[in-house]
Amino acid sequence: MSEAHRVFAGAGGVRLDRFLSSLSSVGSRSRARQAIDSGKVSVDGRPVAAGQGGMLLEEGSKVEIEWNRPGSSRAAVRGRRTLSDHGLRVVHEDADLVVVDKPAGLLTDAATRQQRRQPSVRSLLHEWLRARGGEAHIVHRLDRDTSGLVVIARNATAAERLGRQFREHSPLRLYWVVVQGLVQQNAGQWSHAMRWDPTVNRQRLARDGRDGAVVARAGYRVLERFGKRATVLEVQLQTGRRNQIRLHCELSGHPLVGERQYASGSSPPAIRAARQALHARCLGFAHPGSGQRMRFESELPGDLQALLARLRRGADDGSPSGRTDRICRSGVAAKRTRPDKAAG
Repeated sequence: MSEAHRVFAGAGGVRLDRFLSSLSSVGSRSRARQAIDSGKVSVDGRPVAAGQGGMLLEEGSKVEIEWNRPGSSRAAVRGRRTLSDHGLRVVHEDADLVVVDKPAGLLTDAATRQQRRQPSVRSLLHEWLRARGGEAHIVHRLDRDTSGLVVIARNATAAERLGRQFREHSPLRLYWVVVQGLVQQNAGQWSHAMRWDPTVNRQRLARDGRDGAVVARAGYRVLERFGKRATVLEVQLQTGRRNQIRLHCELSGHPLVGERQYASGSSPPAIRAARQALHARCLGFAHPGSGQRMRFESELPGDLQALLARLRRGADDGSPSGRTDRICRSGVAAKRTRPDKAAG
């Protein structure tokens, strides 16, 4: 059984959960939230993600409730709890895609038989979306120990259109990073020919034209300096090679704080960190269905906020506190933004 309702004239700006609770078939805010969280509600043809009862409705919008949607009740709620148990947060969901905030330590997708025994963004979303009549198609990846935003397509058409954008390097991809040592230039460009070496499972510097070599590019700007100990950068990818930022940083003489694989012996004294200080904080792209520009931002996770606080106190490894040179705000309080026509 399903029902549809229009937001009547003068009711624009009302919260979705409040609108639903005013309906005789729903009757309460708790039942409205339950319907939303179990995937039974859509607005203007697009499913409403769990926890989005506070979204504001526009006058004339069509709100639909599918009470008998197969598998949309307990299975969806259980799947949502599974995502939360693994630290995976859904930032945005619609009929074509899901944007998630991935924690460090979680694979984006499995590449080996051993990895397939472990949870990943793809496997967790596959189980959740299957209960909601969808699929999980990976169109780009983050390293296991890199946190931040990932977009996943829900159907083959969206996957092809999003995948084309990433192959053409059109999405906006901004990363927050902390590197060892003092980066003196306020802004600059990195450009290195790279090739993937499967024997050691890492990216290597290569000569232009060599088999498998691709020129990788990124721009950076300094957000904050901590004397000669460390520098906070914002990095914007212009291409999209695996481990690209990590190798760029090593080749520039400033490996990431917490780096294990891409750090030369000549790097400055290490600053303690459990993982590489790399966070995908901003992601922008064209919606594969409507073409509307979308942009999302992610707050720094707790471990990176703690690292930043330690650096500002000069508390790492007994080093004396160096002068903090804060060039601009570092984006610690970043947040999700609404679709932005100028983004990307």
